[in-house]
Amino acid sequence: MTDPHHPSDAAHRRVPLRVVPEPEPGSRAVLRPGALPAFVGNGTTDMVCGQCGTVLVRGIAPEEWKLVTIDGLPVIVLCSCGGFNEIPAIRPIK
Repeated sequence: MTDPHHPSDAAHRRVPLRVVPEPEPGSRAVLRPGALPAFVGNGTTDMVCGQCGTVLVRGIAPEEWKLVTIDGLPVIVLCSCGGFNEIPAIRPIK
């Protein structure tokens, strides 16, 4: 079902994330979502798996960027393809 308040996916900018080796237990926050995308915002940028292109973060906006970091450190999102994707802990360039 389409959300009339959410920008069209066709208008979204797709940003591939960096795939990293599986982190050591306790070294990073690893999200293993039961369903993807792991986060949904109201912006127009999608972060996609750097291995398979699946959308992991849909509709991120600059003001929402902090929601996908923990204590300013990168968060790792495990994609359904098995890729560990690092979400950078920096604000995107506008």
